[in-house]
Amino acid sequence: MEIGKTLRCLVSENIGQMNKKFAPDHILRMNKQTGLDWRVDFSEYMYCSDETDDDVSNPCRLMDDNYCWVTCVPEDKPEDMPNNYNVIVKIKKDIGLTKINIDDLMSTALEAGINYWCYKVLVKQDDIAKYIDYDFTSDVISLGMTLILFDNDSNDTWELNLEKLLKGIKWYCETNGIASAEELIDNHDAETADSIVQYALFDKIVFG
Repeated sequence: MEIGKTLRCLVSENIGQMNKKFAPDHILRMNKQTGLDWRVDFSEYMYCSDETDDDVSNPCRLMDDNYCWVTCVPEDKPEDMPNNYNVIVKIKKDIGLTKINIDDLMSTALEAGINYWCYKVLVKQDDIAKYIDYDFTSDVISLGMTLILFDNDSNDTWELNLEKLLKGIKWYCETNGIASAEELIDNHDAETADSIVQYALFDKIVFG
């Protein structure tokens, strides 16, 4: 897309703008972790058709020539292409999760699911140095970053990343006969999110 144009996408189809010098390494990591084709885009504006946050500028403009958008929207995306094609992971043939789905699960885990055994969660220092923008700690995993979880009763810590979380989601869906992303997201609760995180870290339920 040319400068001056508008990149049209869903919230889950982009990770916003970042400095151009950091974009290539981040795209390589996202391509490997999500299986999607992420790319840079230099459109002057980005418009998210499903943005619901009134505090977010929509459309949003690139800060300056040193920045670019990072998106998984194809440059030649057909006008009639459905907006749910951007699957982060396929657990079974008919299950796919978007970035928003991952963020929702992590939000539930951090706010209500794991806090009876985990008293603190921090973004891994190496990832902080990458200057990747995010609004909430629950957004970090879907952006390819790592969280450090601190045990309530000891000095133990554990690292949680997207690869581990997807393993936990796969286990939970297969164990509980979940057949679609909608079924998982619409019915998940604190116990669901807790189980997913524990299996992601320990390959079994350790707490609770």
